[in-house]
Amino acid sequence: MRYRERTMEEWSRLYDRLYDYADKLIKKYDPCRIRKFGKNAVCAARLPGAIRNIAIEHQKVEVKRNKKGYYFIVHGELKENLTCCRECKYLSKNGCTIQCLGCKLYLCTYVNVQYRKLTKKLDRIRYAIPGAWGGCFCTKNEAMTRLKSSLEYERRGEQ
Repeated sequence: MRYRERTMEEWSRLYDRLYDYADKLIKKYDPCRIRKFGKNAVCAARLPGAIRNIAIEHQKVEVKRNKKGYYFIVHGELKENLTCCRECKYLSKNGCTIQCLGCKLYLCTYVNVQYRKLTKKLDRIRYAIPGAWGGCFCTKNEAMTRLKSSLEYERRGEQ
């Protein structure tokens, strides 16, 4: 797919604008409804009303409570965080520490089905930059490096 010629600085500004727009959409719709239970976090979009046994990613999850707060047991293993971003190295106890457009654009299948209008808006953003959103769990610099490589590859193919 051919895109208008831009400098990397222009791509960077576009990335920032798209990130800000996606961030506003996510805050408006709050599709994941991440909730904290003491020091633990869970994607409340998957919690049916009250705290009870739930299924996350087809795994039986037991929600228990003790004096310190809630905790989760998945296949007998204790888990403190049941969110899509639980494996990200940029996740702190206060949330995300980087500006990652890929993470803003990702919605799990469960949430995708519930928020069709949001999904369509995020899809428009997703196709504004050719592969530059970089996927989840990557910094803006990593995404820009991937974009640069992608554009160079595309140019070589046209020659």
